Amino acid sequence: MFKKNAIAAAVAFSAAVAGDLALAEDRQVHALRGDDFVLDEVLVTARKRVENLQSVPIAVDAFTEQQLEEKAITSLADVAKYSPSLTFEQGVLPNDTRPTIRGMNISRGRPNVAILVDGIDVSSETLTVAGGGAFVNMGLMDLERIEVIKGPQSVTYGRSAFAGAVNYITKRPDASEGFNGYIEAEVNDYGYLKGQGGASFAIVPDVLAAGLTFTTSDFDGYYENPNTGGDLGGVEQDGVAFSLNFTPEGMFSAYFRAEYSEDSYTPRAIAVSPSLSNASAPGDFFLSGSLGKGAVNTPIPGGIRGVPEPTAEQCAGSMSFAYLFGQPIACASMLMGEVDTLGESDIDQSPNPLTGKDFDGTSIENLRTSLELAWSLDSIDIVSLTAYSDNETSVSEDFDLTNFDLESLGPGSANFDPQYAFANPFGPFPDFTPLGNDPTAAMTQFGVNTNSDTSFEYQQFSQEIRISGDVGNLEWMLDGLYWEEEMDAVMNQMWWARESMDATYWDSILSRFADPTCAVPGKVDTCMLFSGIQTEMTPLPIPMSRDTDHWSIAASFTYNFTDALRMTVEGRYLEETLEYESLPLDTFINGFLNMPYFDPVTFSFVPEVQKRSLDYDAFVPRVSVDWQANDDVFLYASVGEGFKPGGIATTDGNGDISTGEYEPEELLAYEIGFKTDLLENRLRLNAAAFYNDYTDQQVPFFVTSMAGVSNVSVTNAGKSEVIGAEMEAIYRPSANWTFRLAYTHNETEYKEFSISDVGVPGTYDKVQSGNPEGDFAGKAFTNTPEDLMILSIRYDGQFNNGWHYFTELFGSYESKEYMDAGNLSYLPEVWLADFSAGLSSDKWQVTAYVNNLTDEDRAQSGLGNVSYGFMPAGQVPPFSVSQILRDPRTFGIRARFRF
Repeated sequence: MFKKNAIAAAVAFSAAVAGDLALAEDRQVHALRGDDFVLDEVLVTARKRVENLQSVPIAVDAFTEQQLEEKAITSLADVAKYSPSLTFEQGVLPNDTRPTIRGMNISRGRPNVAILVDGIDVSSETLTVAGGGAFVNMGLMDLERIEVIKGPQSVTYGRSAFAGAVNYITKRPDASEGFNGYIEAEVNDYGYLKGQGGASFAIVPDVLAAGLTFTTSDFDGYYENPNTGGDLGGVEQDGVAFSLNFTPEGMFSAYFRAEYSEDSYTPRAIAVSPSLSNASAPGDFFLSGSLGKGAVNTPIPGGIRGVPEPTAEQCAGSMSFAYLFGQPIACASMLMGEVDTLGESDIDQSPNPLTGKDFDGTSIENLRTSLELAWSLDSIDIVSLTAYSDNETSVSEDFDLTNFDLESLGPGSANFDPQYAFANPFGPFPDFTPLGNDPTAAMTQFGVNTNSDTSFEYQQFSQEIRISGDVGNLEWMLDGLYWEEEMDAVMNQMWWARESMDATYWDSILSRFADPTCAVPGKVDTCMLFSGIQTEMTPLPIPMSRDTDHWSIAASFTYNFTDALRMTVEGRYLEETLEYESLPLDTFINGFLNMPYFDPVTFSFVPEVQKRSLDYDAFVPRVSVDWQANDDVFLYASVGEGFKPGGIATTDGNGDISTGEYEPEELLAYEIGFKTDLLENRLRLNAAAFYNDYTDQQVPFFVTSMAGVSNVSVTNAGKSEVIGAEMEAIYRPSANWTFRLAYTHNETEYKEFSISDVGVPGTYDKVQSGNPEGDFAGKAFTNTPEDLMILSIRYDGQFNNGWHYFTELFGSYESKEYMDAGNLSYLPEVWLADFSAGLSSDKWQVTAYVNNLTDEDRAQSGLGNVSYGFMPAGQVPPFSVSQILRDPRTFGIRARFRF
């Protein structure tokens, strides 16, 4: 009831303001926007030249400087909030950043969306987890415009624009202006504090200007960890940027920019929905646990380990993973249907056992410099773009995100487990040679704590030369790009037994698991005995590195058949080399068997450094035709290709790069669209339909390690497709009212994707696909809503004293998104609303806002994974969904003073 009332109240307030100020508004309306009150012209540089948005044969969402200021858009997540074709999520760790355009989801491999600053590619791909790394999390300052360019744009934006690009355009100091600047502060009711400011001034009037901006913020977060009382989702940010703009009269200009920032984030507010809880039913002497909320005990298609596939009725009356306990029934727990919404009380993150407090979280130190040199000759323009970036990131978080106690049958109960008692002289089978086990050992559940303690250092350098011009009806562009990155990572992920687990009991089980001869009488002296599972955090640094070298050349030719009809033919040829180096230590084996490394073929315990080199090349063409049918209607169509290199999976908890190679992705994209300005430019209606034919999409699948533990690696889906459409309508019926509606529809489907074609399907590959082959053909992509929509109602006015005011109600809709590849579990649809109101003059701008007006609590995003906190029989981690909690309803105010 409150949610409906909150929206109604916001609408009523907007109407009241409009009504009370109507007379004043009538006197000022024409001064505000003129007699025709048309929609504003938007200029973009989506094709590396200044053009009217309505005459560009590409779908583009553009955010002006005024919109950036009013809505405080400072991150990629903010951009995605106002662009329904763009979504942004974070995966298992904060540097697992995943931007997506038009449903082209990235669950593994390099992100499909290029991130650029002033046209310079700063995209990356992290190691040890999926996603684009910390460069995407950069604090944004002194921005003039942001453009979201949709569809493959490899010719214009280079190596990473597989599905589109996001280009941040910074504000350049103007040598023709005097000293000017601003200072801004923001505060909200949860204690968020932010300050930023900037100034620009002419060093040499009309020739050389300088700009300086800074930002600082401090916030404890919206949530607390119930186990520690520590802050979750907190942030401290400090950054500064400096720029020089050299614009003498004549043919040459130069623009230099440098920025440095330090960001610190406390662990995120994440709660876990497990398919299997460790809470066992009374009388369950196997301690097999119980189904989580919304979970179902499901047959394993094709059976497993010689146990045949049961019926659904048999699984309904059996425990999960019964085959692990010697029962002839093969079932596994799986979340089904809508995933239950979690809140702060469901957070169960562990403290760092070394400090007793929360883990440190994430720290990012980032330096970025760029230099643009431009020459404008009689009929040729030459632009040189040079950039260097240096980033250091460290992540320290609770990886399993749980802190519960395991269950036990009590001291001495281990003697009644045949796997343990076979070698225990005090047990019921004394004839077997003892392994030195403790007769007081308890039979307990198995589960581990695991953290992520990983550091990254990476440097990027790029050089691009672009030459463009025109001859008669022909416009042309030539481009050359060199881009390199050196990334070094040290993965220090640690696994150790939960305090409530009896390590003595499980030492015996794991020894026997590693060498079955330990269960044979008289064979103890030949057993592979281990000192046991780790019972405390024991560092195991695993160094990895990846060097990327890319060079490419591109050309674009646009021929104007008439003033209204033109065709563009373009293409880019690229070559890219990836060089990996790693030490093949294994965090799983070290945690479970106290062995950092073991080669089952050579029986070696000493690892050797591994090196791999991968080379790729491709040509990606694009053709488009556009027609200015009349002054108000613009039509276009295009077909283009995209290419994304392959790589080696580093997400499987070890440094082994001898396996795990996956192939490049290829894309064939078709698009048709129109852009119109109707009703004397009071109604803007743009729409596009697209079809993306995907080959070898890089996707995750479940693998089993040497320790018998399931984890996630990378493979290629043979064929998949995305069919969709998008539209945007902006209507200004008067000088005061502006209405906006934008909608994107994505239908995603795997056409050919069978795990058995590339490897052995894991337990959850079978369960989620519903067949023994792990065949996901016909299923939709994970984490990809089919429908996304935003709408806003805005009222602008002006007081007699010259001050402007506005009120705006903003809403968004997102349909359900699947959490697993088999589309069995999902986060439900969600409606969100924000309200804002502001005042502005020549000097001041003040905005008050309410975000998440209805206090919606559906998770911000979710990630399907496996959970290591409780593993039945010490072998199979159950499926789970990690939910990143949504920010609650927040009241705040921002004030900016210009000078």
